[in-house]
Amino acid sequence: MKKIENTAFNIYKKQKEGKKGKKGQLSLEFSVMVLAILVISYAMTSHFMDEVLDQQVKKVGDVDVLAKSAVNLLNSGYNGSEASLYFIRSEIINREGQYDITIVLANDTPVSENDKNFLKDYIEDNVSADTTVALKFEN
Repeated sequence: MKKIENTAFNIYKKQKEGKKGKKGQLSLEFSVMVLAILVISYAMTSHFMDEVLDQQVKKVGDVDVLAKSAVNLLNSGYNGSEASLYFIRSEIINREGQYDITIVLANDTPVSENDKNFLKDYIEDNVSADTTVALKFEN
């Protein structure tokens, strides 16, 4: 009877060890597959970020800096201005190389047409692409 029990135990033990090996193999294959998917998605995302968004993000940064510079110039009394403006944000729409830029500002005092034209011209002249600039005032 003991011999039969030992034989049955050994068979059960071998089956159990075989399952562990198969589970380990599946786990390894799954890990390699997940790693491959992560590497491919990272490569695709970084390519997209480098090619497409890099140019647009750079353009947004340039417009923000130009708008802030123009507002600072007017607030400091450049060209006889007595404006009191606050830069809020810039909105950019890219249409096949043409940029429609809306500069959103807040003002404490009325802004003269001369100051508005200065803001538009300053940004349009310093952005290196075809642009149209619109000013929007929020109070």
